[in-house]
Amino acid sequence: KNDNLGVYRTMPGALLIATDGGDDGYLLDGRRGEDDPPVLWARLGHLEFAAARRVAPTFAALMGQRGVRGSRRVIKPAGARDHRKAPLRVVTADGPLEPIATIPVGRHPDGIVIDQAHGVAYLASAYAGTVAVLGLASGRVSSTVRVAAGVYELALDPARDALYAARWQGEEVYVLDRPARRLVRTAPVGYHDGPLALDPAAGLLYLAKAGVWGDVRALDVRTWQVAATFYRNEQPQAIAVDASHRTVHLYNGKHDRSILDTFDGATHERPATVPIGASPVVSPCALAFDPSHPSGRPVVYAVNGCTGLVWAVDAASGAVLATLQAGGRARGIAVDSASHRVYVANWNDDTVSVIDGGALRVVATVPVGRGPHGVAVDPATGSVYVTNNWDDTVSVLRPRP
Repeated sequence: KNDNLGVYRTMPGALLIATDGGDDGYLLDGRRGEDDPPVLWARLGHLEFAAARRVAPTFAALMGQRGVRGSRRVIKPAGARDHRKAPLRVVTADGPLEPIATIPVGRHPDGIVIDQAHGVAYLASAYAGTVAVLGLASGRVSSTVRVAAGVYELALDPARDALYAARWQGEEVYVLDRPARRLVRTAPVGYHDGPLALDPAAGLLYLAKAGVWGDVRALDVRTWQVAATFYRNEQPQAIAVDASHRTVHLYNGKHDRSILDTFDGATHERPATVPIGASPVVSPCALAFDPSHPSGRPVVYAVNGCTGLVWAVDAASGAVLATLQAGGRARGIAVDSASHRVYVANWNDDTVSVIDGGALRVVATVPVGRGPHGVAVDPATGSVYVTNNWDDTVSVLRPRP
């Protein structure tokens, strides 16, 4: 035992598997079940979870493949002594992000959006039925607006100084006044499952009904009337809007498939369908959009919440540029269009995967709080904000110089 590894005592169920004889050590996080991905933590001697990586598909697979049960074989990660025999690998601590704050924000935060003009982030909580207002400079919640139980998706409308909120399996859209930070309207729009996205120029808010016989409705935010209903009898899981090209991208998980469909935002006709992979179960999925990818063409990133796979798709040609592996039960995804980095919140792993959008590869895995759900980027600073649903906190990550 290395006395410097005091943080080991804060992780019930963790298994200390190696030290390097100095201040550093490695823990195998055993808090999850046998069917969940195991995570290896590194650099514990510095009293921080500076690196994390899944080391096998499941704990059961790890135990069987590595011969731990009934075996004297020693497991050591790369970086420990005799690393040439090490079957495990660790992502280095010197990644592109560094944690700078963990902020208490109230019960079970879900969706998050950044309002750069007002210097705040809005946090939806389905559990509390509220939208909290977090000051980006102060790092504190300045106010909380009671909306409705189940509210968890948000969309910002700067042109109308409004924030739109939707709840899981609801029949309304809630309109909040941004400067006054209060609920000003409840618009009945018909049954939906929550996924929403805004085309600010057209004044259309897209809402998805994700059931077996789902559809997408385009709502005129000036009248709150349904301007169009399309994508009938499909299973839309996520929506992203390219306002500059007037296109709407939809993630379809019907019939255990993953399909990216593109619609014309003016006519709502479907000019392109791209099969991007299998979807073993209907699961939380998400889309993010980089309008100025280094390739010179817009790129859509689609994440499957069951497999943790992320597909990068050329929005113009429909070509799948790359298929990448994020973490377990990936939830939220966000793009920093300035650096072209993509951030994926991994619910099961308590981490955020960092993707270099230019190179199209995963470059780091950064630990955050428990149950990361939503992720958003402050375009002014490049800082990343992650809602930790189980911890009732937001993790703030800053790009390294």
